[in-house]
Amino acid sequence: MILLGAWSLMDICHTGNAQRHDSKVEGRSIKLYVSKTIQSTAQHEQENKTMAFVNEYVPEEDIKKYGLEEINQCYGKANVRPDWTIDRENDVYLRWIVSGEDEFKNQHDFTFYWKGTLIFVRLRISNGKVLGSRGWANWRLVIMNLPDELEEKKSEIIADLKAALAVYKDFGVYSTLVEHTATFEF
Repeated sequence: MILLGAWSLMDICHTGNAQRHDSKVEGRSIKLYVSKTIQSTAQHEQENKTMAFVNEYVPEEDIKKYGLEEINQCYGKANVRPDWTIDRENDVYLRWIVSGEDEFKNQHDFTFYWKGTLIFVRLRISNGKVLGSRGWANWRLVIMNLPDELEEKKSEIIADLKAALAVYKDFGVYSTLVEHTATFEF
């Protein structure tokens, strides 16, 4: 059985390159992740070893390995080619599941697989814009079903979630943005 935060998957049924910049806004410390599509160089590869997330379609063997067909069925996505934002080296991925409608149109549900545990995450874009090939988004955490046994790793999980969102940009593998800035209120 796949664990989804503190719940099993059955209880719940009803994932580029980034650079981190620390800054202060109105006296508050924030972490800003900027993602750009750039030509890879040896220096760039060395600088970005800790940010190994990429947007891609999920290979067939990983669909089975991570039980993605079952997750897709829970969310009515059975006939969709799965994609994700993944850091293979650290066994972490982010997958968009569904977005809200009407007054919840800026709310997005994701599954965030972190080193063996599937975590349900609901985020809200509180501000953002796309202008041609450039864009930005300010993400706000609404819900993260983190199991008790991972509470001590929460800051590491949050850092990985932010890094994944920075690479995800506006729509993961479907993004056409060349430059994207992600900010976070969590």
